[in-house]
Amino acid sequence: MKSPFRKLVRISVVLLVLVLLFNFFGYYFNHIKSLENKELIESINRSGEQQALSQRIAKESILLLSNPGQGPATPFRDSLSAQLEALQQLQTQLQQQAGTIPPPVPQQIFQIKLLLASSQPYFQSIIAIGQELTQADSGLLVMNKKLYLRDILYNEQKYSSLLSEVNQHYSELVREKNAEVATIDTGKLISLLVAIIGLIILVLEPAFKKGEKNYKELQKARNELLNEKKFLASILRSQTNYVIRINRAGHFTYANPAFLKTFGYTEQEIQHILFYTTIFPKDLNRCQ
Repeated sequence: MKSPFRKLVRISVVLLVLVLLFNFFGYYFNHIKSLENKELIESINRSGEQQALSQRIAKESILLLSNPGQGPATPFRDSLSAQLEALQQLQTQLQQQAGTIPPPVPQQIFQIKLLLASSQPYFQSIIAIGQELTQADSGLLVMNKKLYLRDILYNEQKYSSLLSEVNQHYSELVREKNAEVATIDTGKLISLLVAIIGLIILVLEPAFKKGEKNYKELQKARNELLNEKKFLASILRSQTNYVIRINRAGHFTYANPAFLKTFGYTEQEIQHILFYTTIFPKDLNRCQ
């Protein structure tokens, strides 16, 4: 492979790996963030608290209508007034939360907005009746007791029913977000695997290249050595002079064919013979 082309391929692989990694981790961190979205959980808590508040307001209203006198009715009025204020604050927060969901807006949020809009008339009626109860004198409470009871119970029932659906939609939305986090899309997983393989290739390819080069050089040196060995062996076999090799212990390790033929040894026999046993006695002292 040409060097410039090889560099171009490596740059392309690096860019591909970066795109795949950004693709996977962008997807993953996106959904991790949605898993940790506390605002959705807070909205569930708000809608549940609103249901409880509307029910307490209805009970406080019934107690107030049952005790219209100024003395025992005063604590009911104060409690009812505080609960009405808390209900208004929660309603405002819930509407603001539904309106601040960033796009793309889930279908559940559209349903929640529709339910909140539908609950607004019942909410306003509860607030209006509750404020009227906290400010009306005992005579008016006694006169309109049945009307107040009917209206407060009707509006509370409708309002609580709609908020229950709001709570249900928020819960489904949270479950969907959790399911998206728990399930990694197959395409994203494949992109991660391809990116990892690309990184492995980038890291190991130079090592493979160097290893291949070293292997070729080693094979070349080995072939050259074998050729030299064959060449040397051919020289030694064709040599008419005696050529031997002995070790430090005095044993033969090699003898050329001229030596073996002259003295009548074989290659196997010569390996077990000490070199001085082949010397004529008259030449032994000189050889030593």
